[in-house]
Amino acid sequence: LVTLANGKYKPGSYSVEWNIPVNKRSREVASGIYFCKMVAQDKEFVKKLIVK
Repeated sequence: LVTLANGKYKPGSYSVEWNIPVNKRSREVASGIYFCKMVAQDKEFVKKLIVK
């Protein structure tokens, strides 16, 4: 589990970069399917990410 961003943001467009292929323990991230979850007020969004 990796937290890419945490905090309160004003309305607008934002981007966050995940520096693949390294995880937070400086280990190579394995190929596979990962899920990105975003929570905004009372809404929750999940996107599938594929790493080759």
